[in-house]
Amino acid sequence: MNPERDVGVTETTPDVEATGHAHEKSGRVSLSLLVLLALTAVAVFLRLWRLDLIPFTYDSAAALERTRETLNLGFPPPTGIINSMGFRNPPGLIWLLLPAGLASPWPEVTAAWQALLVLTGVTPLYWFARRRLAGPAWLVPVVLYLFLPVMVMGGRNIWAQNFLPMLGAWALWGAGWALDGSADAVRRARYGAFCLGMIALAVLVHPASALWLIMMSAWFVWLARRRDLSGGALLRGAMLSFIPFGSALLPSASDWWARRGTPLEAQPDFVRNFVEKIPPPDPVWQRMQESLASVFEPFASGGPLGGLGFLLTEEQRTWSHVLDFLFLAMGGVGVALVAWGVAQWVAKALRRESASHFRSQELLLLLWLALPAVVGGALVSHPNSTYFALGMPALFLLAGLPVSRLVEAGRDGLALRVAIFAAIIGGAGYATQHVNCMRIVDRTEVVPGPYYIALKVQRELACRLAEAGVGHGRLDHLSGSWYERSLSYLLSACVDEVRAKNPDATSAPPRMAVVEDVALLTSKPARADWLRANADFFVGTLGVKLFDDDRAEAQFILEYQLR
Repeated sequence: MNPERDVGVTETTPDVEATGHAHEKSGRVSLSLLVLLALTAVAVFLRLWRLDLIPFTYDSAAALERTRETLNLGFPPPTGIINSMGFRNPPGLIWLLLPAGLASPWPEVTAAWQALLVLTGVTPLYWFARRRLAGPAWLVPVVLYLFLPVMVMGGRNIWAQNFLPMLGAWALWGAGWALDGSADAVRRARYGAFCLGMIALAVLVHPASALWLIMMSAWFVWLARRRDLSGGALLRGAMLSFIPFGSALLPSASDWWARRGTPLEAQPDFVRNFVEKIPPPDPVWQRMQESLASVFEPFASGGPLGGLGFLLTEEQRTWSHVLDFLFLAMGGVGVALVAWGVAQWVAKALRRESASHFRSQELLLLLWLALPAVVGGALVSHPNSTYFALGMPALFLLAGLPVSRLVEAGRDGLALRVAIFAAIIGGAGYATQHVNCMRIVDRTEVVPGPYYIALKVQRELACRLAEAGVGHGRLDHLSGSWYERSLSYLLSACVDEVRAKNPDATSAPPRMAVVEDVALLTSKPARADWLRANADFFVGTLGVKLFDDDRAEAQFILEYQLR
């Protein structure tokens, strides 16, 4: 990494060879852009293909419902969805979903919008890698961003944390320029302000991103004190985002303050279930270790695939493990190279020996990846790896660092072969895995592991209920509100569609429906058998009973609970 040179371009002698140097640079940039566009086109296809098979759960439905409230309010709601701790999140997710959520109530539209929006993060990642990594090393982070299962599956799944890698990529690009010694102080300050603005938006999406905001604010203030960047320009630029984004945090903070003493019994059932299942916190040192290790979880395909991984063939699982290990090794080597460089630099400084200036871009990547995770592990009693998704782009760039070092060592041919090999087997392997997983979802009623019922099944059920005369808010899921929310949202959309096609249907009194998933009753076979015998119809594993009055519904639920 060397911000002073245009990496990836062979140096030539001046004058006579200057024209050849310019043509070579232009040719390499054009080729890399063509490769980037081709890879991105494949990534777009993977994310938009079979959107009817995405998971659609409580958080996704609640976010869409909250977004659609804008149509009634006339302005976006000031807070987001209720989180697992019982208070409302900041509105960042709602802001990002707003264009698609207002255009259509259907989740496929919002999922497509999210997929394309998250894909924009490959642009700053490519820019950063082309300038900071040597030769073809940029291929590695780009392929990881485009094809890694956590990025493909997450890019289609409507959930707040899935936006963090994109925001992290844009913020990291701004930070890279803010630390670039070849730029003037005012320009560096503007990029620093852009970085802080992106992180501030990420805080509105998920508050754990505040760890990056504190870290980079402190770094930029230190640089401003050294006059490496303009303090005035940094302050003015930062205020443009801090004032509106900080104000947007206030309603969520107020909601947290108002609910902080709410008894657990008064919380929604899914909040009670979550809080009751929380184990005692681990010791601080153990949490810090686990949080630091969790930054490498993107290289574990089993996480984003969930139970789908168990349904792959043995050969497919083995190939997935090989790919994961390959990129984990590259990421680990990249982290080790930077950590070793830092250790040598610190050792020389302690011995007061002459030490060359350490590469700030590499230090940025290491701190961006590791420091918030370590601090978060110390501060949060139950840290989750998804809290640190803002650091994911740094991990991808560090995975490309070994290839960059090969180029710097004069091993250009080996570096090119390694980069192309990783890009081809990584892109093709993970793309094939995604296609196989979606085919499994399409033909499988029950996916083991985390709850997963494809959107198409839920939508089919909701439309059948609407056509049968079930009205808004007239659906009960016997397993609780967490399972009910997605079906209720889809039912409302289907009811509106039915009424738009047949206005006379609104004259009939709305019916009621009770739904239960027999896949959730494996430990209660008597209830499952009774439901199969008494349900009016099934859609997949979802059994449905229709009612015309409240008493009949209450009697049915009572008989079910007695089983």
